[in-house]
Amino acid sequence: MNNRRRLARGAVVLVAVWGLVEGVSLIGVAVAPRLTGLHVRTSSDILSEQSRLISLIVADSSRIVVDSVLGWRYAFRDGTNGTLSSQALRTTRTYSPNAGPDHLRVAAFGDSFVFGSEVNVDETWPARAEVHDSTLEVLSSTTESAVMERIKPSCATERGAPS
Repeated sequence: MNNRRRLARGAVVLVAVWGLVEGVSLIGVAVAPRLTGLHVRTSSDILSEQSRLISLIVADSSRIVVDSVLGWRYAFRDGTNGTLSSQALRTTRTYSPNAGPDHLRVAAFGDSFVFGSEVNVDETWPARAEVHDSTLEVLSSTTESAVMERIKPSCATERGAPS
């Protein structure tokens, strides 16, 4: 009987400490914006935001494209957003096989940040870098990370790698 009482007391103390921590957290979330000027995003705020964004994607079917390999992928925002050159680069220009003697050529590899998923080709940072420095050529060979994450298992399976 003594063990049951100790166990019950421990459970009561645990629940009381948990309740105290939760109470202090709720007070902190309510008071922090007034003290710091910063908005504290609660789980409810995040869930509401994500639900709103998901409903926008679902309502606008032009944002998602059915893909035979991936199942789905994000569509480009407009006709110019997804421009790939004949060299399969994210640009509207065509580069010569070799950079001129007064040009520096660099390659930009990356995910949707480099690709510029939500902007037009001329608004991507590689394109802006070329405008900023006319001696710079930035070859943007990149894709959206969501597509890459979904295609990796498919590529591994096609190559015979264990999945």
